[in-house]
Amino acid sequence: MSGNGYEKNKAPGRSPQQALRDSASEFLLTWVDGDGRVVRSDQGNDTVSEGQAYGMLIAAAVGDEQTFQKIWDWTRAHLMRGDRLLAWHWGNGAVVDSSPASDADLDAARALTVAGTIFGRTDFAADGRILAGQIMNKLTAMTVHGRILLLGPWPDQQGCRCAWANPAFPQMLPWPRTVPPPLRPACTEAR
Repeated sequence: MSGNGYEKNKAPGRSPQQALRDSASEFLLTWVDGDGRVVRSDQGNDTVSEGQAYGMLIAAAVGDEQTFQKIWDWTRAHLMRGDRLLAWHWGNGAVVDSSPASDADLDAARALTVAGTIFGRTDFAADGRILAGQIMNKLTAMTVHGRILLLGPWPDQQGCRCAWANPAFPQMLPWPRTVPPPLRPACTEAR
């Protein structure tokens, strides 16, 4: 793929909304295989959980429920771990690294909850809440400054607090109302 598609979607007379829709559709057509895998064809034809999450966010944004469903189905079948977090890297027909990446999992949870609303799908919303709960359980830590989103499970295991510095983190997921009760006190304290 040459260029980023931005220039050709700036055609005169095209509204910004139409240019955005065209760019989103181009992304889905270019990078998403028929089975729902978002393929990094420019990086060895592998797949990362972040790409899957971006694909779901874009499909939801343009109202493409069929593509969203395919991407989520592929993600569940190939990247979902036993704890419901996502393995971050897949290539050559298998998971290459099963570690979760918190930013990708957060984007996927957000995509699922957004899609649940846009498409009126309680199953997407429920999957988003489950993933959000697992992010809270396994990919966050309390500090003197409040709850932080760790990069993945490894920083806490190694005794360091490497984290994403995103002050909007507590507002990015549907809590505390929709997080399972055992997580509610921690979520409330983080707000």
